[in-house]
Amino acid sequence: MSRGSSTTGISRKTLWNQQNLDSTSLTRARKRLEFSSIGALRWIRACVIKTEIFEKSKYLANDSFTIRCDISLTKDVDIGDEEAFKSISVLMANGGLDDLTSSCQAVLKELIAKLASLNFNDANSDTGVDAVPLVAAPVPPSDIHQDFARLLQSGEGTDMTFQVGNKTLQAHRCVLAARSSVFRNQLFSSGEGMASSSVIRIDNMEPKVIELLLCFIYSDQMPEIIETEGEEVTQQDDDMDVIWKHLLTAADRYELQRLKLLCEEKLCGYINASTVATILALAEQHHCQGLKETCLDFLESPANLQDVMATGGLEHVRSSCSSVLKDLIAKLASLKLDN
Repeated sequence: MSRGSSTTGISRKTLWNQQNLDSTSLTRARKRLEFSSIGALRWIRACVIKTEIFEKSKYLANDSFTIRCDISLTKDVDIGDEEAFKSISVLMANGGLDDLTSSCQAVLKELIAKLASLNFNDANSDTGVDAVPLVAAPVPPSDIHQDFARLLQSGEGTDMTFQVGNKTLQAHRCVLAARSSVFRNQLFSSGEGMASSSVIRIDNMEPKVIELLLCFIYSDQMPEIIETEGEEVTQQDDDMDVIWKHLLTAADRYELQRLKLLCEEKLCGYINASTVATILALAEQHHCQGLKETCLDFLESPANLQDVMATGGLEHVRSSCSSVLKDLIAKLASLKLDN
């Protein structure tokens, strides 16, 4: 090394066991240093050991000791150069990186940082090749609703019961309380989070409606209305619009606003001359403004209105919810003025 010059390298200093030079030894320092002709002591100090400890150690014998110093000189390499990449490939093929892993992990970190800092954009522009965008692995959609639906179907861990007529349905009070403030008050009304009841009795709804209600509570999905094999189905239950009406009533009672809106959307598809009166009255009773407006739009047509009147539909509206007749009159009057 010429005077005033410097280079970098890996210094490893080892004290040898004087009792058996071929066996145990003590490595006192292994680090990356800059070697300079004017700063040699800087890298020698890494091997310092306290005198009182050293004098009692096995590394001192007959007032003498042996130090082995291994120095590996390195130089910076432009890894953007094709030859440098070939050198790295040869080094890996010969197991060179394994040696670095066991002895000089700091050098591996620097090599990784060097590779990471390479400007791939510049390299690609030189070759005329467009950079390939990195594409992350696709994230699957959430399936938590399926997990909760399976929990309801399995019946595992249920801790409360619905008594609906002669049928009992099992559920989890924490799930119900989390989804409905009405259920939360019924199940934990004693305060301080303590359970007040493990049974909820429902006498004025069909078991099928409560089953559909529970399916929505657990899955947050529109329940599929499928008749159970072997069950006797009445003519009223066979009318799908009737089931949706009952489910809307249940959703309103237990303050499940999303289910209520979904039922409104379904019932809009069942509006005709024979059903519009009962659907309109239901919409008024449960404050379903969107469903109500759809019914009134249907009655704007003179032909539809005459059909409804012929079947006594307006009489049903008058007897069950007379206030909606005012809205119908206002709707027809505005239509007349527009014409």
